[in-house]
Amino acid sequence: MNKKYKITPLFFILINLIAGLCIQYNFNLKFLNYFSILAICAIILIIILSFQKKIKIKKIIIKSCVGYYFIFAGIYLFNLQQSEAIAIREKILNKNISTQCKVIEKQPTSNFLFKEIIKINVKKFKYEDYQSGRTHSTTLRANGILEDIPNWENENFDLQIYLREESNLEVDDLIEIPNLEIKPVNIKSISGNQNFNDYLIKENIAGTIFINNLEYTLTSRPEFSINRWISNKRLNILHSIKNKLSKKTMSLYSCVFLGEKKENYGYVKHSRHLFNYWGIAHFLARAGIHVAILIFIWKLLINLLPLSFFLKHLILLLFSLIYAYLSFPSITFTRAILIFMAFEIGKLINKRPNFLHTLILICLSILMLNPYQLFFVDFQLSFAITFALSYFSRIRKT
Repeated sequence: MNKKYKITPLFFILINLIAGLCIQYNFNLKFLNYFSILAICAIILIIILSFQKKIKIKKIIIKSCVGYYFIFAGIYLFNLQQSEAIAIREKILNKNISTQCKVIEKQPTSNFLFKEIIKINVKKFKYEDYQSGRTHSTTLRANGILEDIPNWENENFDLQIYLREESNLEVDDLIEIPNLEIKPVNIKSISGNQNFNDYLIKENIAGTIFINNLEYTLTSRPEFSINRWISNKRLNILHSIKNKLSKKTMSLYSCVFLGEKKENYGYVKHSRHLFNYWGIAHFLARAGIHVAILIFIWKLLINLLPLSFFLKHLILLLFSLIYAYLSFPSITFTRAILIFMAFEIGKLINKRPNFLHTLILICLSILMLNPYQLFFVDFQLSFAITFALSYFSRIRKT
């Protein structure tokens, strides 16, 4: 006789967190509205309890408190991410800013509009109003004359710069950039998201800049940097394979196995309609099936080595870590590789994790760190399909 399959309590927590995120995304509640919602929910709970005689009141109150807590956690986390992004944009949009920053990503591209994409993390900045041409602060000179001299403001945000000419910058370089003009964008997205600003908030990018050449002053360059080594190694792997394959093959290979879509994007875009025709366009996005195929090949090769069970799985875990660092990340790949690593760690410590629990924990962690992920199609499809497959497979077993 089949037993009734019970939903894990973690799923209840996840649903309430998602409910809070959706409420804040659609209604943009103010702080005072939180208490109104709490009062309404409390009244509804009292009414329900008044009609129930054989119900365990203590259990319902505990579940309700946990549910309310994670609903408000979702509201708070979404509001925090949104308000921080808006506050930074109000400071830098429509202004000429000078920055003291650090290069955190550098990626050449074959796009005909630009040759290189650089992501910088701004540590300090000073700005001049782009419209009025006046600085935002003044200082008194020795002769008693007021002079406009902007002060450096301590801030932490990322900017993405698209260059039409390649630069000589490296990852982890500390630089100063004068006179960056940052203008607002409001581009409608074909994926169904509200606009391009949603994507920028999700990626933790305060603004984008399109320029021909980047004028900068190199402050310092570390002799050795692990981030620079990983970035250079990643690009070297990409370019070495590029020299051995045709452009069309390279574009598909970089999408499927390396998670890189900017390399030869024109060929991917051109051939996408063929994948849509056969209903296999999702194979262009690196996900669990690609990770599973790669890991299966690794297992076959590692099993040929005369090593113990522990060493084989330790090597497999190290391979997955190296692959994750040397390829380009995406939300679908992150989900797949984290689940695999959780199961490999479980094998090493002789514990078998529950797949559904692991998936929920990964989903919770991602949403708490970046609530805006919930409203993008890649996250929704990746986790929704995996949840459905996991749940129905458990029901079938029970």
